[in-house]
Amino acid sequence: MQTEQQLLRAAAGQRFWQIDALRGLALLNMLVYHAMYDWVYIFGHASGWYDIWSTHCHVWQQYICWSFILLSGYSFTLSRRPLKNGLLTAACAVVLTVATAVAMPEEVSSGSACCTCWAVRPC
Repeated sequence: MQTEQQLLRAAAGQRFWQIDALRGLALLNMLVYHAMYDWVYIFGHASGWYDIWSTHCHVWQQYICWSFILLSGYSFTLSRRPLKNGLLTAACAVVLTVATAVAMPEEVSSGSACCTCWAVRPC
C-alpha cells in the first residue's frame, strides 16, 4: 500500500511550489545573514543592528537553521533518490568546507556548507 506522500508524488509528477518557496525564503535569509556576518566580522565594517550576540540575531539564526532542518526532513520523504541526493549534498559540503579551510582557515564552518548544498541541489 502506498503512503499518501507517494500517491501525491505519483499523481502530480511535479514539485510542490510551497516547499520550493519556503526553501527559497530560507536560502535568502541564510545568504543575507552570512553576507552581514562577512561584512561586519570579516571585512570589519560597522553595523548598528547586526550583532551575532544579540537576541534578535540569535532568533534569526535559529529560524534559518530550523527551517532547513524541517524542510529537509519533509523533502526527504518526497525524494525519488534520497541516498544519491544525500551523498551529493555531503560531497558538496566537504568541497566547500575544504575550500574555505584553504582560503580562510580561521572562518571554517561546515554547517553553512551543508545548508547551501541542500538549498541548491535538485530533488
